[in-house]
Amino acid sequence: MPKSLRPVLCCLAALALLHGHAPLAAAAGTHAPEVIAEATAGPPITSGFVFVDGRYVPPPYTLSRQGLAVFVNGTKLETEATRCGDSPAELIAMRLDSVRQAYGKRLRADCCYFFFSGGGEIWLDTYIAAYTLPQIVGVLRSDLPDDTKLDELRGRGWQHSVGEAALRRLASGFVAPPEFDRRLEALGQALLRVEEFGRSAGAPVDAGFLFLGGRYVEAPYTVSREGLGVFVNGEMVQAPLRWPLPPLPSGETDPELPAGITRETSLYDDLLKDYLFEKLAYAEAHMSPEGERDFLEQAIRQLPCVKEADLDAERPSSLHVTTFRGESSTLLLRPVRRMPAGRSREDVLQRAESGRQRLETGLAGGRCLFVFRSGTRASIAAGPSRLRAMLAILRSADAAEVKTRKLREGPLSSLSRGTVARIVEDFSASQQLEARIEGLAAPTPHAP
Repeated sequence: MPKSLRPVLCCLAALALLHGHAPLAAAAGTHAPEVIAEATAGPPITSGFVFVDGRYVPPPYTLSRQGLAVFVNGTKLETEATRCGDSPAELIAMRLDSVRQAYGKRLRADCCYFFFSGGGEIWLDTYIAAYTLPQIVGVLRSDLPDDTKLDELRGRGWQHSVGEAALRRLASGFVAPPEFDRRLEALGQALLRVEEFGRSAGAPVDAGFLFLGGRYVEAPYTVSREGLGVFVNGEMVQAPLRWPLPPLPSGETDPELPAGITRETSLYDDLLKDYLFEKLAYAEAHMSPEGERDFLEQAIRQLPCVKEADLDAERPSSLHVTTFRGESSTLLLRPVRRMPAGRSREDVLQRAESGRQRLETGLAGGRCLFVFRSGTRASIAAGPSRLRAMLAILRSADAAEVKTRKLREGPLSSLSRGTVARIVEDFSASQQLEARIEGLAAPTPHAP
């Protein structure tokens, strides 16, 4: 990502893929639908994924506005756009049409929406839908207690977009037929872009140890690149790089405040983030770094959803913001100057191939690698005493918290607590793992 987009608002980056809306019913009853212009609807959409209260809605999707409400396939959706106080009904209808069009745009890009009755929504972009949603679905379909499923959803920040009641409905009532899985798998295959970027693979590697999360993968290891994704022994260990890259704001003009940003807009709303990205791009193209900071601060203060904004007394580049929705966060105002990443086809192919080669080199060098589908990687030197100690703790009858503590105090001391906890949770071994560890410890015979 280029320098014009790196700086912004770290608090927004953590939830850049999720946003929520508040209930429609709060204001819908105050306006007479008959004063609104004729209903509007877009053409049927065959891509994307929609869930309503945890139940999968199959395509095609027809999005429409009828009066002061937006519908998908006849089901009314709750949205913040009507919570505009005494705004004229015509203005609300215009905002609802904008919301309807935004839904359609994302569905055509194969995004996924979770809508909830009573208000609130979560949307996942194309790559998150293809490569993270399957893990979430696996938890939701499991026999785990609902509270454990809720912890999974909270761990992904979904509570920032919808209320506890909505998440509980999702945890207890998730329903999706095999058709959904087939469509999701087809999307994941398409995003690899194998036909465009081809394949590559190295020779099998007998050294090193590979864990996907906490699950041991048996050697030998063949590390391959399928399009823009990286695989080991046929299992994806690195989701494909995004391609093509989205266009960047030109920064030529100062953007106007979108009509869809209102008093009730969330700090995590996608439309708001796009607006602030465009504001920063304009500032960077026309102002000094000091001017950029002041310009962005003023833009944030003037947002209709911002109730209070105070500069940090000790860190003047940090702005503490409270919204009318009750959200509080700290936004960073100081741009971080960085060189733009390569954006050509050759650049993205080189990055994907470099990822494959780094993984292969680590294994060939005898490292013990832990790879997570989230993209996180960790490695340790694969010494026999360390691996024996690790295996003994993981296979013990201790509680998960005790195992995590012992591993962090001993063989996995260089890894973060969160990483070790995930290894403990997902651990599974094999006879080969034990044999290979013992083989490392065996003395090398000397010639007579």
